[in-house]
Amino acid sequence: MSYLLKSRREPTLHEHAASEEQQAKINEVRELLGDLRTEMPVFLSDATIRRFLRARNWSTVQATKTLKEAVKWRRQYKPEMIRWEDLAQRENEVKRAYIPDYLDKNGRTVFVALPAVKSLTSGKEQVKQLVYNLENFTMSSESAQDNVVWVVDFRGWKLSSTPLAETRQSLNIIQNYYPGLVAVAILCNPPKIFESFWK
Repeated sequence: MSYLLKSRREPTLHEHAASEEQQAKINEVRELLGDLRTEMPVFLSDATIRRFLRARNWSTVQATKTLKEAVKWRRQYKPEMIRWEDLAQRENEVKRAYIPDYLDKNGRTVFVALPAVKSLTSGKEQVKQLVYNLENFTMSSESAQDNVVWVVDFRGWKLSSTPLAETRQSLNIIQNYYPGLVAVAILCNPPKIFESFWK
């Protein structure tokens, strides 16, 4: 069982220099964001800026642009205002998407999605629940390594199971407003139609 445990060690000189370099980039993005820093201080934490920088290959210009777009979206959508009580409880009852009570071997949160399970809520409510979960992932830890392992089990899935519009909207939200959050996506029992994406 010890192979599942991650050992702690002191950072090397190279890692320390890299973290100083990363902090310099974070500070540069903070300066480029200007007044937005005070408007959304919780969202614009070092961990969030680091995720956006990593997702944009450490380009401060690209990360700043994406962060500004995310701030604009957050003003309209208000993801921080979504409460558990606001979500349709039926969606959780059928376990279409849930967070199990275990972590992966690297200590990352696991998120399980079962798209074949028929949803009892509207597409808008499904997207709202996704945003609620993404928001909880990002706010639960300030650690730069706190990424999510996304497990999607397609057993029994049909093309009609998941509306295309909601799928596109969900992917757009994940890629543009929560970039770098998903460390690994594992697709179990993918349908044959997915093979065209890998060719």
